[in-house]
Amino acid sequence: MNLPKPRPRHSALLLGLTLFLVGGLLPPTPLAADTPPRLLVTLRAPNVAARTALAASGYDVWSASLESMTLAVTPTDLRRLQSQGYQVEQVESLPRAFPPNYAGYHDYAETVAELKGLNAQYCDLTHLQSIGKSLEGRDLWALRITDHPDQDEPGEKAILIYAGTHAREHLTVEQALYVAHDLLDNYGHEGEATNLVNQRDIWILPNLNPDGSEYDITAGFPAYWRKNRRNNGNGTWGVDLNRNFGYKWGDNNGSSGLPGSDTYRGPQPFSEPENQALRDFVMAHPAIDVTISLHTYGELVLYPYGYTYDDLPPDMKAADLAIFQALAGAMAARNGYTAQQASALYITSGGHDDWFYGMLGIYAMTMEMYSKSPNPGFYPPDTAIAPQTKRNRTALRYAISMADDPAKSTGQGQDMTPPAVAILSPGDGADVPAATPLAVTVAVSDTVGVTTVEYLVDDQPVAVSTTPDFAAEITLTTGQHVLRARAFDSANWQTLSDPVTVQAGVQTATPTPTASPTPSLTPTPTATPIPQRLYLPLLR
Repeated sequence: MNLPKPRPRHSALLLGLTLFLVGGLLPPTPLAADTPPRLLVTLRAPNVAARTALAASGYDVWSASLESMTLAVTPTDLRRLQSQGYQVEQVESLPRAFPPNYAGYHDYAETVAELKGLNAQYCDLTHLQSIGKSLEGRDLWALRITDHPDQDEPGEKAILIYAGTHAREHLTVEQALYVAHDLLDNYGHEGEATNLVNQRDIWILPNLNPDGSEYDITAGFPAYWRKNRRNNGNGTWGVDLNRNFGYKWGDNNGSSGLPGSDTYRGPQPFSEPENQALRDFVMAHPAIDVTISLHTYGELVLYPYGYTYDDLPPDMKAADLAIFQALAGAMAARNGYTAQQASALYITSGGHDDWFYGMLGIYAMTMEMYSKSPNPGFYPPDTAIAPQTKRNRTALRYAISMADDPAKSTGQGQDMTPPAVAILSPGDGADVPAATPLAVTVAVSDTVGVTTVEYLVDDQPVAVSTTPDFAAEITLTTGQHVLRARAFDSANWQTLSDPVTVQAGVQTATPTPTASPTPSLTPTPTATPIPQRLYLPLLR
């Protein structure tokens, strides 16, 4: 999906740059470390230069669209923005208490416990490790999910899904945990989950910024905290981890040099231990071909670059741009988000995605999750966790499936042929027993090789086979049922067989015929006694 990106008109560009450079757009009023912003202001900003100038000024950007930008500001900042000619579309007061209905979210300790529980429950499919420590000494835990988690399989590509970069974006932690549960809990029960775990090396890092996220939920008020917890030494705290990576660090007004700003880039590239750990981990795992950074909010799928307005700058290959557009578009089509280049909203520099692609050639993308608006913004109630994380299930599975060869998304992959599958036995219309294991066999073929077959009864998965013959046993209840098989190959292409309808009846045991009794021997007849004659003497 290639969405048109608005180009700044010359006059609009001059307006944005004039406001920023001449001094009309002054930096925001400094806030004490424990003072939350007080107003949420939506400004009309229909050109990207004006949005970039607002973002670079150091204001706390909550969201942006192609028409407006929402900032958290003080009343003094609001008056300044109005005096500069910005059209204010909406002003809201921020809540003074942490949002209700938040107990369903995982804090740091609960997240670690969840990861350790998954590692213990699925010890043959997972490996849990710390990739480093945060500024305050918390472990940055990453869960590896694959069929051989304690070894590297040659040729098996990897994907990294990481969350919690910005402290207040707690829904991203829940999304990362959801992905882990989705794959592990369905392994062996559902074909695609089984095939992805067997054919990919999947890394999930639920919280890159645990210091910031813990501060955000324990400060006693809605801190709306974004950065880590670096003491900047001047009464301000924190570095924006997504402005601290080394590629184009500090370029093009894509970050702030003001320590009090929410987009403060830090004193130098990779100054923060969280980013050092992430950088070193990815460099130590060259099989990683795709990364997905989870953020809130906006319902967007963003791809590089963020540092430039150009679709195709000199440091990007045309083939890679096509792949980014196809990957992002396909993901967005699966969850209802919008796909676009990161800089379409405003310029950012020193971001993770730009560094991963610009330095390592990784297809790095950002998913901005629910919602589209400041209400509920960063703090949706816990009732949103289940529907919003499930909403991204197929999009993230698609990203995992593409990790072996992202060119597949453009139709240029090395393996573009799906497998073929047909049910051999039982035949269509067969009468089969009920409540008794029924052997089902298939015929499969593929240009590379079939890796998994899933069996479905009435469109529900009931068995998965990864053995060479791909046969399975299923048990049917009494009645008519439709059987299908779905075959997967290593590219995760999949094909569903034609349906086979069977009638399952109660299996009645055939009575063993009773043997006819062996006739008794005819008894030897008793000899009839010969009557004895009485002989009397003659009497004459």
